[in-house]
Amino acid sequence: MKILVVDDERNVAFTIASLLNSLGHSAETANSGKEALDKLELTKYDVVFLDIRMPEMDGIEVLKAIKERNFEVIPIILTAYGEFNTAIEALKFGAYDFLEKPVTRETLKFSIERAKKRKEMEEKNVRLKEYETFYTLWHRLIKIHELGELFEEIPKTLYDAFEEKLEAFLLVLKPFEEIYRFPPDNEYDIASLKEILEIKNEIGEEGQTKIINFDRRQIAVRYYRPEENLFFLISIERDINFKEETLKKFEFLCNEISALITKTYLAHRLKDTLDKLKNIHLHSIKTGSLSLLADIGSELFRTISDPLNMIEKELKILVERSKDLPVFSLIESIEKKFYELKETFKIVESTVTTGKLKLKETDIDEIIGLAYMALLERMRAAQINFKRKGEEGLKAIANPSALEISLIHIILNAMDAMPFGGELVISTEKENGNIKISVIDNGEGIDEEVLDKIFEPFFTTKKDKGGTGLGLTATKWLIEKMEGKIEIESKKGIGTKVSLYLKAVK
Repeated sequence: MKILVVDDERNVAFTIASLLNSLGHSAETANSGKEALDKLELTKYDVVFLDIRMPEMDGIEVLKAIKERNFEVIPIILTAYGEFNTAIEALKFGAYDFLEKPVTRETLKFSIERAKKRKEMEEKNVRLKEYETFYTLWHRLIKIHELGELFEEIPKTLYDAFEEKLEAFLLVLKPFEEIYRFPPDNEYDIASLKEILEIKNEIGEEGQTKIINFDRRQIAVRYYRPEENLFFLISIERDINFKEETLKKFEFLCNEISALITKTYLAHRLKDTLDKLKNIHLHSIKTGSLSLLADIGSELFRTISDPLNMIEKELKILVERSKDLPVFSLIESIEKKFYELKETFKIVESTVTTGKLKLKETDIDEIIGLAYMALLERMRAAQINFKRKGEEGLKAIANPSALEISLIHIILNAMDAMPFGGELVISTEKENGNIKISVIDNGEGIDEEVLDKIFEPFFTTKKDKGGTGLGLTATKWLIEKMEGKIEIESKKGIGTKVSLYLKAVK
């Protein structure tokens, strides 16, 4: 540990420092209260041994100054015989412990061990407090879904995140149309600032902190460019040098803010894409055909795949950062759902752009097993009892991945129809040269007027649960691409049966 020994008697200070050094610590000395405070200002110490009786500035006054200046150090008072009451007074002003002089090697060793445990506990509490503060601030941001409002709120959030109030925060969005700052009444030489920010070597590498000396101030900046159309920079400034702890906190928050801005931006892109899809010709909606997607295929899939790739990268970072946090299980669940979405997207992309699926001899039992394992934990959580009935060892002409995704969509719909648990059966049989796969539930059933619209794109009865209305549409389309067909039978209050028909292997 790094220790400062403060005593106006040089020999006493030197002797105590020597004993501490022999115990494996790094000890320095100061011979007055003022000298001690000057050293504490320049160097970070873990412990300070402080003589209570010193001329000009005594130990109590030094203790008060340590407290006022927020030095992160554990003070231990050195007292002479008979100064017990004064030592007790010192404890009221922040002293952790007191030792009577003359001190021995063993006394110092025991005192330092106690101080070390106290230091570790304090650091742990600080980390917990920082996390608590961070999540309080973060919840303020994650509820915002509009970019403009988010950009306005980020400087305020950063301002609240630091106990030492820095002079200003800036957030610049390319092409410098907006500069957000807090406090809002500060004045800046915006033209000069833009000149600095527009020169790449002035702001360093992407995602790296660069310190810029500007107009007798220091500015810490980090910029990010997730896409050509998106550039944003996060900055703090002050009129004295930044502390190392401040910069570390700044970098941590910058990374989190970068992920949030990027996700919000990509969410808007995805929304725009869905809006375009919803404007597809009325004929396509009525027939349930997605053939017109081929006309906008390359542009559409690039628009969707870019956000998916970005989300995948951010998920990996998030998983790594949160391994020791209580939200890890939730992130794992999100990650699984994301990969299901990505696999579905790959199939749809390949079939829309090529117009056909690669079909081959497919083991039906194996595909049912894969779909079952993918949803096993969710079925257990939803208290759904799964049963397998019918013939086994059947083989059909199909695309294995497309068939698995189709079954997953159908099973998920069945689970949604059984919010309080129930029974789900998958039955297989050979019928008229086809393999018939039936998914049967004893859930809420479907109204007749809804049943006629069930395959229409964007039609959903689960908007409040985040349904897009594309699951069954995509399933029908995939089954038809495999030269098969899909049928649904349902009765309100009794349940639903979804049957898939695929060509049997001869």
